[in-house]
Amino acid sequence: MSAAFTVREGHVSMRLWPAPSRKKGKLYSAWEFEYSDPELGRRRVKRATRAKAEAEARTIAQRLSAGELLVKGREAAEYAEVNLIAARWGVTVSEIGRDYHTRRQALAAQPAAHKTTAEIIGEMLALKRQRGRSALHLRDLNLRLTHFARDVTCPLQDLTAGMLEAWLSSLKLGLRSQRNYLGAVSNLVHFAKQKKYLPKTHSAVDDVEPVQLPEKDIGEKIFTPRELELILKHISPRGLPVVLLNAFAGLRVSDVFRLDWNDINWEDNLIRVSALTKTGRRVPPLLPNLRAWLEPLREKGPVASMTSNAWGSMIGRLERNINFALRREHSREKFKWKRNAPRHCYASYRLAQTQNLDQVALECGHSAAMLRKNYRDLVTPAAAKEWFNLLPKAGVNVIQLSLFDRQERPTDREFSPELPPKAERSSVFS
Repeated sequence: MSAAFTVREGHVSMRLWPAPSRKKGKLYSAWEFEYSDPELGRRRVKRATRAKAEAEARTIAQRLSAGELLVKGREAAEYAEVNLIAARWGVTVSEIGRDYHTRRQALAAQPAAHKTTAEIIGEMLALKRQRGRSALHLRDLNLRLTHFARDVTCPLQDLTAGMLEAWLSSLKLGLRSQRNYLGAVSNLVHFAKQKKYLPKTHSAVDDVEPVQLPEKDIGEKIFTPRELELILKHISPRGLPVVLLNAFAGLRVSDVFRLDWNDINWEDNLIRVSALTKTGRRVPPLLPNLRAWLEPLREKGPVASMTSNAWGSMIGRLERNINFALRREHSREKFKWKRNAPRHCYASYRLAQTQNLDQVALECGHSAAMLRKNYRDLVTPAAAKEWFNLLPKAGVNVIQLSLFDRQERPTDREFSPELPPKAERSSVFS
């Protein structure tokens, strides 16, 4: 049987090939070819002889070349005009299309405007500020991207994945911090692409090997009720509401920084968490022990008026104070702050207390599946009862904190001798 061959008419070519068929045990010769019909899609034609197949293929190829099958109605006039222009220059319509496509690709690969990295960073932060992003988020982005612009001095369009990986390694930081820096640069590159300061094909961030964090063992990030007692005893007055809302309501530190005293519904015992937080709007309960702690601190304005840097310094002092107190008691214990531990503690102890995944998931802003995977059976119900019975003063079935085991207090509402009277305390929490 003959070999396959090609039929060409204008800019259209069709390949024909032998395709024998069998009928009632007998083998018959036949030929096939394919073409694309604009209405019916991909079509395959089979004819008994080569001559018939070639004749029909040429007819269809001529019609395709003339645009009879490719365009219909209104588009036919436009195709005829393009075909006429192509004929004047001695080229085909397909050549014009390919040339146009190549030029558009080259145009898309060029930045629309030349701006320095610092200018792009400033424009991005200004837009985020205008859209109401939190001061904490903007401060974090500004610090990380300023560090990036200072160390990587090449224009942003010349940035490569290798340069970015080398810079991340030079920071000599942990994997989590490296991932946070990479995320900040990714935000910058995405913004530059949207503004057409970078071509859409820029792939420096996409080509970086993802920073894989080791699987978290939440069990290592749980405080015992004894450790929480030490924390509440030695934390500074400004940091006390933060720890309380972390440990007894499951709020993140960043959530507390957004919280206002008006967001606490004292009548219904609920806390309104802003929709701008990481896990969105939610309403965790104001549990009885948390209310007992917070009511004497009730003020106007922000619950915690401090920066993330001030919070970090406060935690450092807390560790030193607790360990100093333990040494004075000749204890062999050594206290170490665990990152995000109070929130992890709330999820663990609350789950052990309620035995209700869906309820705790709503309170924490997580899925029930995530809670089941990370927090289930980490603590016992007895430990949970002890955790949520930590109160600022003695009562039935509660733990007596040594912080409050003192002489007479100025008023019944003042539970800590370290706190000044109510009238003098406004500046402490302002």
